[in-house]
Amino acid sequence: MQAYLNQLIEQVQKHDKIKVYTGVTVADVHGFMGNYESELSNGEKIKHGVAIIATGHENTNRRNTCTGTTAGCTPCWNWKTCWQKAN
Repeated sequence: MQAYLNQLIEQVQKHDKIKVYTGVTVADVHGFMGNYESELSNGEKIKHGVAIIATGHENTNRRNTCTGTTAGCTPCWNWKTCWQKAN
């Protein structure tokens, strides 16, 4: 499992369309769906259409997660499979 996780981290870090920020916080956000500008705590301003903000991990019950019945929500229980379909 650790080898797979290391490979996945490497793929994300090397992906030309993914930028990973660590050690910063989002200081301010302006804009609207699909067209945002965020300022990070390091002063950098970025324009983006979407942001994925990870703050930690806490176990959850799948009944409380996306089931596919919510508009715009597509469940994916196997991240690797969903990633392969998207690429």
